[in-house]
Amino acid sequence: MRWKFKTIGERYFPKGEIQFHAVATDSTVYFGARDFNMYALNIKDGTGYWVYHQPGSWTSVPSLSGES
Repeated sequence: MRWKFKTIGERYFPKGEIQFHAVATDSTVYFGARDFNMYALNIKDGTGYWVYHQPGSWTSVPSLSGES
């Protein structure tokens, strides 16, 4: 194991369980958790780039597109 990351958690899902696999690019790993957050982390050391909060559960695999 190279690094660990603890999700923020939420009232009804305090552990912020990750339900599906993550998607990775050259430098970033993306995943959604049941704490209503989508996370983007540095793939090398696990530090956070950003967290996006959206009411409702993120329960699917994120997809990436080359388009802006």
